[in-house]
Amino acid sequence: MSTKSLDVYKAAEGGILGASLSRPVFVHSSFRASSTWLWAKLRALPNVTAYCEIFHELFAGVTVANMRDVRYTAWNSGHPACAPYFLEFMPLLEPSGGIKGFEPSMSFESFVPASGIDGELSAGEKSYLGGLILNAQSNGTIPVLTDTRSLGRAPAIKRSFDCTNILLYRNLFHQWGSYTAQSLAGNNYFVDAMNTALMHSHHDPVFKLLDEWFSDRRSDVQDIRLFQTFLLFHIYLLAANIDVSDILIDVNRIAERVDDRHLAEEALAKVTFAQIDLSDVRSTFEASFVPIDDPRAFRDELEQFVKIISASLRSPRAIAFADRVLTDSLREIESHRFYALKAAQLYIERGRTIDEKTRNWEGVEAGLRAELDELRADVENSASELERLEDLVSQSRSKCEQLDLQAAEANSNNSALRDRLEHLARERDQSAAEAVALAEEKLGLTEIIDRRTGELESVVGQLLSANDAQLELQRDVDRITAERNQLTEQFSSVSKEEAKQRSEINRIAAECNAMTLQLAETDDARSELKKANDALVVERIDISTALEGISAERRHLQAAVDDLALERDRLLAEMVEKHVERQSLESLVRAQSIESDELQTKFVAANEENDRLRITLAQVSAELQNAKDELKVAKRPWFAKR
Repeated sequence: MSTKSLDVYKAAEGGILGASLSRPVFVHSSFRASSTWLWAKLRALPNVTAYCEIFHELFAGVTVANMRDVRYTAWNSGHPACAPYFLEFMPLLEPSGGIKGFEPSMSFESFVPASGIDGELSAGEKSYLGGLILNAQSNGTIPVLTDTRSLGRAPAIKRSFDCTNILLYRNLFHQWGSYTAQSLAGNNYFVDAMNTALMHSHHDPVFKLLDEWFSDRRSDVQDIRLFQTFLLFHIYLLAANIDVSDILIDVNRIAERVDDRHLAEEALAKVTFAQIDLSDVRSTFEASFVPIDDPRAFRDELEQFVKIISASLRSPRAIAFADRVLTDSLREIESHRFYALKAAQLYIERGRTIDEKTRNWEGVEAGLRAELDELRADVENSASELERLEDLVSQSRSKCEQLDLQAAEANSNNSALRDRLEHLARERDQSAAEAVALAEEKLGLTEIIDRRTGELESVVGQLLSANDAQLELQRDVDRITAERNQLTEQFSSVSKEEAKQRSEINRIAAECNAMTLQLAETDDARSELKKANDALVVERIDISTALEGISAERRHLQAAVDDLALERDRLLAEMVEKHVERQSLESLVRAQSIESDELQTKFVAANEENDRLRITLAQVSAELQNAKDELKVAKRPWFAKR
C-alpha cells in the first residue's frame, strides 16, 4: 500500500485485516460532514444493520410516532431519499418510550469520558452499545453504528469493543459553509450542539482552554471567534482519533480523486463483506460570510493554538494530521477569499446595513408595540371603566326598579290607608250621627222628666187638697217614680253609650290623625323617592354621555390601532423586501461561485480543446506536407522518377 493510500485507510493491528462477519463497525464523524450519506450507503447493504445517530438526544423518550417523523423530508437536510432514520431502533423501543439502555446524559454530557478524551466509557454506555451490537448480530447482520456525537469517546469505544473504527471527515471550511447555510436558514442547531459539547467537556484540559479562550464568541455564523472555535474544536477531535481509526475517509478527496474513492470502497468492502459504490459522492460548498479583516492575525492565532493542541496528542502522526487539517482548511479559506471576497464583503456590508435597519425597525416596532400595548392597556382600562359604569348603570337600574317597587308598594299602602281612613271617617260620621240622635233623645227624655216632675208637683198639690185622690195619686206617683227610675236608668245607659261612642270617636280620630301623619310621611318618602329617581335619571344621562365619550375614544383608539397595524404591515413588507434582496445577494454569490466553477471547467476544457487542435493542426500540416511531396513527385518527368 502506498503512502498516498494511507490518507484513505490503514490496516491497523487488529483492524480491518482481522475483520470477521460479525465484527461491529463504528463510523465517527461530525455534523454536516456527509455522515448521513455514508450511513445510507452502508444501510443499503443486505448483510448490514446500520444505526443512525446512536447518541441522539431524542432517544430519551422517543416513540413510534417520533421515529416515523424523523426523515430526510422533515427539514432542509440535503440528505439522500431513504426510510426514516431510526427504523433500525424499533426492536429496542421500550413500551413507555425511549430506546433500551439509552440515557439522556449520553448525548452531550458524556461527549468526552469523565477522565478526558483518553478515558473509558461508562458502564451505561458499554451496556447500551452492547445491546445495539447484539441486536444486529442476533439477526445475522454486521452492526454498523454511526454518530456525530462520538468523536470525543471514539478512542474509548475502540478500547471497549473489538470493532472497526471509521473516521469520516470533510474539509472544515466546507463543513463550516454547511453550518452557515443552515444557520442563515433559521437552523442554528449545529452551532448550539458544538457549544453544548464544549460546555460539558471542561474536564478535558484542551476543551476547557478552548472554551475559556473563546468565551467572547457569539452564536452567530458571522462571528470570527465562533469560526475559530469551530476549526480548533474539530482539529483537536480529528487529530485525537487518527491513531485509533482503522479507516480514514476524507470526503473531499474521494470526491476529487477516483483512485482514493476506489481505495475507500475497497476498505469498506473488507469490513462489510459487500461491494459498495461511492461514485455519487460530491464535494460542495454552500456559504460563508465570516469577515476576516486581518487574515495574518487570524491564521497566526489558529497556528499557535494548534501548537497547544499538538502538545496533548499521542503521536507524530496525530500532530502531522492536525497540521494537515488546518492547512487544508486555510487553503480553502484563502481560495474563497480570492474568488468571493468582494461579493462576501458586499453581502456582509449589505447585511450589516440591513441588520442596522432591522434593528432600527425593531426599535420602531418595539416603540410601536409599546405604544400599541399602552393603547391596548388604555382600551382595556376603558373597557374596565365601561364595565364599571355599566355595573353602576345596572345597579342604578336595579335601585330604580327597587324604588319603583317600593313606590308602588307605598302607593298600594297609601290606597289601603286612604280606604281605611275613609271607612273610619264613615264610621266616625255614623257614630257622630248616632251620638247626635242619642243627645236629642236625651233632651226629649229630660223634657219628659221635667214635664212629669211638674205633673208630679201638681198631683202632690192636688193630693194635699184632696184625700180621696191621694191613693190614686200615690199610685200615679209610684208609677211615675218607676217610670222616672226607668228613664234614669235609660239616661244612665244612654250616658254610658255616649261616653263609649265618644271614646270610640276619639280613638277613630287618633287613628285618623296617625294615618294622616303616616300618609304625610308616605308622601314625603314618595317625594324623596321621586327626587332619588330624578337624580338617578340625571346620573343615567351622565353615564350615557360618559359611555358615548368612551365609545368615541374607543373608536379613536381602534383607529390608532388600525393605523399602527398598517404601519406594522408596511414595515414587515419592507423587511420582507429586504430579506428578498438579501436572498438575491446570496443567490448572486452562489451564482458567482457556480460561474467561477464553470469558468474553471471551461478553461480546462478550452486548454484540452487547444491541445487537441494543436495535435490536429500538426497532423493536418504533416498530411499537407506529404501531399505536397507527392504532388512534386507526380509533377516530375517520367524519366526523373526513376
